[in-house]
Formats: sequence, C-alpha cells, structure tokens
Amino acid sequence: MVKEAEESAEADKTKRELVESQTMADILLKKVKKELDEHKDKFSDEQVENLEQLCSDLESKKTTSDIESLKSSIQALESTFGGMTAR
Repeated sequence: MVKEAEESAEADKTKRELVESQTMADILLKKVKKELDEHKDKFSDEQVENLEQLCSDLESKKTTSDIESLKSSIQALESTFGGMTAR
C-alpha cells in the first residue's frame, strides 16, 4: 500500500511538472507573439523568422509528454527573445 502511494505521488509530481511547463509555454508564446505583433518593425527579418520558428517548435512540443524537450524549447525561446529585447 505504501509502495502504491509512493508511485502515485511520483506520477502526480510528474503530471504537475508537465502542466506547469505547458502553462509556462503558453504564457511565453503569448508574450512573444504579442511583442512581434506590436513591434515587428524593431526586429530584423532574420530575428522575426527565428522567433517564429522557435514559437512553432514550442507549440508542437506543448502537446507531448516529454517534459525535458518542452523545457528545452522554453529555454531556447526565452534566451533568444530575452537577448533580442535587451538591446
């Protein structure tokens, strides 16, 4: 019974982590897309293309259960977008 509870707790933790990562992805995607829509002229064509590709990649990974891949895509978009807006 204890073993079942531990397994259930681990599954719950994994599920929570996935949902939190998916939520983070949604928030980041909305932020980046809004910024592109409102200030596209402040970015070069190459930067816009790069951000759109990273957004597309993140969108596709949101529907998977691969948490590490999702987190990696979030990190890539965050660092690229952050580097562009910090200038």
